Amino acid sequence: MKGIVILAAVLVSLGLYALIAWGVSVLIAFVFDYDIGFWRTVAAMFLVSSASNLVFSGIKRSD
Repeated sequence: MKGIVILAAVLVSLGLYALIAWGVSVLIAFVFDYDIGFWRTVAAMFLVSSASNLVFSGIKRSD
């Protein structure tokens, strides 16, 4: 049962990530009249997320 819950959580998070990437892709095409494409948007979001995790990994957070 625990495995199904974890799998469902992963699928929901990937689905939300895909919806956000699609929305960003459509917004860029609408605002800048340049079609970047869905998969390029996914890759760009992944790279920005990874870079921000690296940049901000050393910052101490207050509890």
